Amino acid sequence: MFIDGDIVCFLGDSITANDTYMSEVYQYLRKKYKIKCYNCGVSGATATQAVNYLHSECLIHNPDYVVVMYGMNDHGCWLYWDSNTEENIPQKRKDSIELHKKNYERVVKECIDFGAKVIVCLPTPYDEFSDSSAEVAHGYQQVLEDAAAFQLELANKYGCPVVNFTDALKAEIGKRNVIIEDRVHPTPEGYHVMAQTFLKEIGEKDEVDYDTPFEFEEWNRERNKIIVTDLHHLNFVDLCIRYGGGNRKTTEELIEFIKADYEKQENKEGFVAQCYKKFLDHGELRTQVRGEVIKRTIF
Repeated sequence: MFIDGDIVCFLGDSITANDTYMSEVYQYLRKKYKIKCYNCGVSGATATQAVNYLHSECLIHNPDYVVVMYGMNDHGCWLYWDSNTEENIPQKRKDSIELHKKNYERVVKECIDFGAKVIVCLPTPYDEFSDSSAEVAHGYQQVLEDAAAFQLELANKYGCPVVNFTDALKAEIGKRNVIIEDRVHPTPEGYHVMAQTFLKEIGEKDEVDYDTPFEFEEWNRERNKIIVTDLHHLNFVDLCIRYGGGNRKTTEELIEFIKADYEKQENKEGFVAQCYKKFLDHGELRTQVRGEVIKRTIF
């Protein structure tokens, strides 16, 4: 599928932003091609939010391919918790589904109109079945499977290759430790399953190898470290929180929101609190951090 000189952008939510499966894919592909891969994932993001930063964060790299994966956040798993007492939940569920469909197609079409080929990745599964302390969003996996069916139809409509993460990881639940306690995010083994599935389904490997653990090469470890420890946190605030609720916050409004919400965080070592702290301390350096990633994404 790929040729020397190709640029591939991976667009998605935290499952992409984690960079683990993309790093394995990139390390494998770079042994075969003079290729560049950029992680454009944003924790907490949806296809609706991606519309706002698609050009500035992804298409700015002038990609030949954009790998798109959204769905886990788009439908609001909290709307399926038994403890949720919000009003008009059925309508909110319906609205989130329609919003996802509209904006997911918009993202795909804008990438194609820009001149990039799109690879559609069906969303990873939500684990309703394992014994976990995390509250269960009953019926959420079916919502994601319905989203996967829609995305598959859309891929056929636009002639996009498809990678079926839904079935690949679902088949491994109970056999391998592939999803962490929060029922949403893959484990390192789960990310390895994703990477192997991706490489096979785009025709780069004949067979998957789930049993050989992935090991970072030094160049890739350094690149991954910058993405995970810096860019991941800063992007979450600047691209997800800034556009949260559909209303774009100015920098001043964003900082005031972060300061107030940081104080409300019970776990100051948790992901959200750490992202807030990172942004308050180093938010003005996000462009430089992105530049450092780009410098390290050179063949």
